[in-house]
Amino acid sequence: ERRPAQASAPRMPSSTLVPGWLAGTFAGGLLVHCCFIPLWVGCIVPPFLAVYLLFCGGLRMLAGLALIGLIVYLDFGITVRWRPWFMRLIYELNMTRYYSRCELRGALDAVKTERNLFMFHPHGILSVGFVCNGVWNRAFNDLASPPAQQKAILAARMGDPPGAPWRGTAFMIAQNLREWSGFFKVLCDVSGRLESATRQNLTRRMAEGRNVGIIPGGFEDATLHVQGRERTAMSDRKGLIKYALQHGYALTPIYTFGESETYATFPYLLKPRLWRRASTSPLPPARPRVRGLRRASLLS
Repeated sequence: ERRPAQASAPRMPSSTLVPGWLAGTFAGGLLVHCCFIPLWVGCIVPPFLAVYLLFCGGLRMLAGLALIGLIVYLDFGITVRWRPWFMRLIYELNMTRYYSRCELRGALDAVKTERNLFMFHPHGILSVGFVCNGVWNRAFNDLASPPAQQKAILAARMGDPPGAPWRGTAFMIAQNLREWSGFFKVLCDVSGRLESATRQNLTRRMAEGRNVGIIPGGFEDATLHVQGRERTAMSDRKGLIKYALQHGYALTPIYTFGESETYATFPYLLKPRLWRRASTSPLPPARPRVRGLRRASLLS
């Protein structure tokens, strides 16, 4: 019986950004989690803190006004230039080492290096598969990187100067999380690969031929999460498939086994919670369907 291929850990060059005792260790993975999760989950804290300070009066009111100004400036007044060293830093720390086992498996030799739409399932709570085995994973991004000559062509289409480092796959996340989150938006900017899941961004990246990664189930998929049960959401929206056909993209489903074991959730009142998620989703409301996975091209 042919065993599924498994991605070998890439050889880590001598670290220039992270001390040897921290690079690729549990401590390194823990450090990244301790930095990223508060920025992501806590992105709603600064606005509420600013409003609270406004009602305190005196110098606190001035601090609240300053904080509001900073948030507005970060969200709408500036786009921070992407920093290649930042991706190298996260690669060296290696988020996957936080977990006892976090690896890529499946038909890895069949993964296309260009015009590929990676569809991650399930969303889970903090999207461990999407984040650790996709966005910030050196092995995955090396696997999905085109040859050097094609990289140069794609970089020119993206407007990058000649000789600039390769940005990698473009990963799409919810617009309201990406664009209106203050400090988390800065993190997305400097990564060079986390973009809003809008039709304009998706079609622009596909027109360039750059690989794209997304969680199709989105908000509804996260709502369906139940600890210990493999569940994912598929909706009636066909936009992703239509754009993939228009631009000649291959579809690569990726399922993260073990995502359901990461967090315990409130599993009750599912229908009203799904209705609320559909009504607050940046895309039109849809009828989520719970489906099991029969076959996947890549397992994480």
